[in-house]
Amino acid sequence: MSRIEWQAFETQAKSFFQGTLQIKLLSHIPVKLDSGEIRKFDLVSQDNNIIIECKNYSWRPRGQFPNGKNAELVNAITYLRGAPAARTILVFNDNVYCKKSLVEAFVKRNRLRLDSIEIWRATDGRFEQYADFSVLPKRSTQEQTTVDRAVNFLHVMTAKSGANQIMPIATLARLLDVPPGTLRTLGEPICGELRKLGIRASVGDQHFVLT
Repeated sequence: MSRIEWQAFETQAKSFFQGTLQIKLLSHIPVKLDSGEIRKFDLVSQDNNIIIECKNYSWRPRGQFPNGKNAELVNAITYLRGAPAARTILVFNDNVYCKKSLVEAFVKRNRLRLDSIEIWRATDGRFEQYADFSVLPKRSTQEQTTVDRAVNFLHVMTAKSGANQIMPIATLARLLDVPPGTLRTLGEPICGELRKLGIRASVGDQHFVLT
């Protein structure tokens, strides 16, 4: 079955959510983020309490993962997490290749970024909620920045020095100029991101262990 264009999918999503949520949604409305930046979102309720982003992505030829689109998705997630809305929704027009769902692949790759966001998907025009991460505490932009910086540092370290590395939390905290307690709190998200990069990582009270 041929896929619809992104504008048509956005129209479908707008109609579905207006009926399901019993609200009026406005298209491409600018919203002031927690950072002070202004960002336009695909669908926004009149009181700005509900914000929805629509994605109409496809697998690349022969079922290759669309890495460029994933980078675009990470930006969308960052903006959603920085929005002052009470409810944020990311809705996909799912694409399946050899029984592989692209939505499932996207969520698996970005799970640690999705706190506070609902994931919905449409299959042949039928909408359903895929996952609800809104019950989880929202990680602040500063916390996400710390996770990203720690992951980048540890990734580069293992690339230069090889596996089987032990990094004291106190040392990493000093290098990143953050409190050690912050790294302990964010230890599992940091390790989760490293595992997605193919690095076996664990964290204790005093050290990150990378193998």
